[in-house]
Amino acid sequence: MVQMNLENRNKRDEIVGGFRRIFSISIPATMVVSATLAIVFALALDGCSKHQDKTSASVTSSQPSQGEIAPAPVLPSPTPVLANEAKTEKKPKVKRPSTVAFKDDGYGVSFRYPRKYKLLTPEKGKESSEELSAMPMNFAQPGGVNVAGVELTRGAAVPFLNVNVNKGGTSEQCQMFAVPEQSASGDTPIETDDESGVKKVSLRGTEFSRVETVTDQLEARYYHHFEPGADKDSGLCYEVVLGVVQPQDNSKQVDSTAMFTQLERILRTVKIQPEITSTETASVPIPPVTTEKPQ
Repeated sequence: MVQMNLENRNKRDEIVGGFRRIFSISIPATMVVSATLAIVFALALDGCSKHQDKTSASVTSSQPSQGEIAPAPVLPSPTPVLANEAKTEKKPKVKRPSTVAFKDDGYGVSFRYPRKYKLLTPEKGKESSEELSAMPMNFAQPGGVNVAGVELTRGAAVPFLNVNVNKGGTSEQCQMFAVPEQSASGDTPIETDDESGVKKVSLRGTEFSRVETVTDQLEARYYHHFEPGADKDSGLCYEVVLGVVQPQDNSKQVDSTAMFTQLERILRTVKIQPEITSTETASVPIPPVTTEKPQ
């Protein structure tokens, strides 16, 4: 800037000197004024041009060259997220198994049944005991006791599975069945001395004797299995009953085949493993029944 001012001052001095020489040679005043304005305008343009060139050079020098890397811009630091503001992940729901386990340590009986079925045991009270005893046993010898049962009360008919035990009998007696009452249709159900009516079946390696009986309100299948005691001549006769009960006033059609299919699935889970030592005899009472609470 100082240099530019000095140059302008020198030019003004030259202009003044020129005026003096012009006036000394008697040039007309109009021509002098025109020449003066032209010179002043030229000086103004020259000064602006130089100032604009310096400004452009200053801006260009402040920007990085093509080979240089521009510094990265400074970004604001992220705001920390508080712990209580973070989204809490929902815990997955634990799906319960579709079946429930039952186990009686006293008689060594266990099975699994669908959760929708109702469990009946004598330990559950008078109402449960009465429902169990309402389903007839089919032992040839008296003395049978109820261990447990399950039933499904939804629908027009009631499918059920009961487990009963008779103590002190022999293997031959366990393979026999009590004579059922005559059916309402007039047909006589299978009798105990009819060898053709009793079938031998094996379920998961366990041998059973099976018989079927049908009345107007009950369709049942009885399975007997013998477990010898300490003296081998007597022991425990286990009875598993699969049945479908239809109320007298039922007018709806019942698919008993599908119901028995479901009951047979429960039957296949039945395990009979009584704990009888060599010191026990048939006269020793069986320990009280204990039930395992459903899981």
